[in-house]
Amino acid sequence: MVLDFPVSGRRMRPASAPQLRELALQRANRRKEDVYEKQQDPRPSGGGCPHRCRVQRRRGQDRATAAQEVVAKVKEAASTLSKTDDVAQFNQKQGPWVWKDTYIFVEDCSKKVIAAHPIMPETVGQDIMSLKDTKGKNVFQEGWCDAAKKPSGVWIEYWWPKPGEKQGSRKISYTLSAKGTPYVVGAGIYDDNATIAELSKQKTSTK
Repeated sequence: MVLDFPVSGRRMRPASAPQLRELALQRANRRKEDVYEKQQDPRPSGGGCPHRCRVQRRRGQDRATAAQEVVAKVKEAASTLSKTDDVAQFNQKQGPWVWKDTYIFVEDCSKKVIAAHPIMPETVGQDIMSLKDTKGKNVFQEGWCDAAKKPSGVWIEYWWPKPGEKQGSRKISYTLSAKGTPYVVGAGIYDDNATIAELSKQKTSTK
């Protein structure tokens, strides 16, 4: 069978059997690549962000902790500590008090020392009034322990390394006293824009 293809008024030389097989193989490979790309990066029928973008957003959400989460977790931890008086549980790096990009820490206001820290256990027992952030400023100011005893708790701001990092980032932590104990429980968010005034308004409506 002779195949002639007109191109610009001229006739092409008929393709040989090996050439036809090669063309067929190339088309088949392209179809496989197209199918693979759709499986790896499917788009909604109406357009929008590909699958990998949605995955990146979900991963980002897994890393970023919201202020409301912190308040709820701190209140839960304070309640647990009030009932159990078990500080050791808050030193467990793989425990329930470490999540996303933050964690619960505990300070002993009677002894003025760090009582529990799951990410930096070497700081346990350190004097909290001499604790410096990465910019050389005191993390806990005079009167902080008393402020944390208020039912609403108190937010504090300082610069601290994120878990797994050495460089400090702006951190705002919510702290609350555990009733019936000398302990204050805290956890924070890493945020460059949030203000303590804004967060203080939000926490009053968080149960």
